[in-house]
Amino acid sequence: MNEALKPGFCNRRENRGEQGGGFFDEKSESVALPTVELFSEEKVPHCSTNSASYCKFRVRKRWVKTAGIVIGCIALVYAMIYVDIILRARSAYLQGEKYMHWHENPAAKEEALSAELADEKLKLDKKLARRKLSQDDYNRELEIARFNNGQKRAESSIKYAYIWYQTVVELFSPPESRWVRLARKKMPHAKELWKQELKAKKIPFEDYMLE
Repeated sequence: MNEALKPGFCNRRENRGEQGGGFFDEKSESVALPTVELFSEEKVPHCSTNSASYCKFRVRKRWVKTAGIVIGCIALVYAMIYVDIILRARSAYLQGEKYMHWHENPAAKEEALSAELADEKLKLDKKLARRKLSQDDYNRELEIARFNNGQKRAESSIKYAYIWYQTVVELFSPPESRWVRLARKKMPHAKELWKQELKAKKIPFEDYMLE
């Protein structure tokens, strides 16, 4: 048949003789060849183009980075614990100072406890006004507040000063913070004052009972 073929896929330039028997036009060939090469190439390991020492260096670098992150997290946790202990030591030391001040100034203790009782009564008054408490509950809660306040007035201030100083030294050290050093320095004096108070009140005791 000599009749000319109509334009179509099979009418494109054949490359059987020149390109190995395929029948792709230039545009199709430009897409097909790289695809064939992609699937025909042997896949190689990531480090095959690098030396063995370089691969080891990359692995070591990755482990060093991971170890650095872990060590940093551990250091952060220890720093938080350290700060927390120091803050607790400070709070306990200030409690000891408060009771020492009350021992030396009984009027200051009376004033502070009177203000504390007045504050508790005010809170109860507000609850009663808002009908969150019945009159009976109000009377009961107020009586309890007065009883607890009276107990605090009767407690030995120097006894609690010594106990709070002791708490700082025994529970919040190490580290040897400023508050620990101050509490350790004041403990013997507070203990001696406590002994004098017990003797003045003719209360029998042994030294081991004060530890």
